[in-house]
Amino acid sequence: MGRYHRHSTGMSTAGFRGRLTHQFRPSRITPSGRRDALREEKAYLAYRKKFDAEETGYSQIQRTRPQTLAYAQQDSPVGLLAWILEKFWAWSDHGDDLWETLGRDRLLTNAMLYWLTGCVLSAARIYYETFSHMPKDLRTGCVDVPTGYVKFPAEPWSPPRDVVERRYNLVHYTEQPKGGHFAAMEQPEMWAKDVAAFFSRE
Repeated sequence: MGRYHRHSTGMSTAGFRGRLTHQFRPSRITPSGRRDALREEKAYLAYRKKFDAEETGYSQIQRTRPQTLAYAQQDSPVGLLAWILEKFWAWSDHGDDLWETLGRDRLLTNAMLYWLTGCVLSAARIYYETFSHMPKDLRTGCVDVPTGYVKFPAEPWSPPRDVVERRYNLVHYTEQPKGGHFAAMEQPEMWAKDVAAFFSRE
């Protein structure tokens, strides 16, 4: 999107990762000055500090040794399923029973798409490519493409609206009562309606 932004009419997202995550690291957030926004940003900074320390080990290894990891995952479908399932548990909005939100067949199908097609490495390698070879101008600066942001409560990468507006041309913003990182799977109707509302705006 960043490289071909002149050919884009808009983008809709429920979270900010990859090059977007770099922009919202705690050291790069400038308080807006508004008291309510400042409190929200401080809470987000505290959350991100704890989250980054405890929940991003997967990203560290995928961005530095993706091929080593991929050999083990491709060799063991159980290991691959454990790797994937842990993220569905940690990043989705659910109660004590994950299957009430995301069915077993759907998650097994998701894991099988990686394993049967032999795409485990390519899925992990995107982290290596993103963090090792992405041009600096795509990591920083502002994005002028009209942007829609739907915020789900259990999405780990969901900075406050005020922060997003300083980096993006935010033209559409909503908050949903439930849902997480896998919102399109968890709450497909909410997700679809919001995306449709964004792209049908005048």
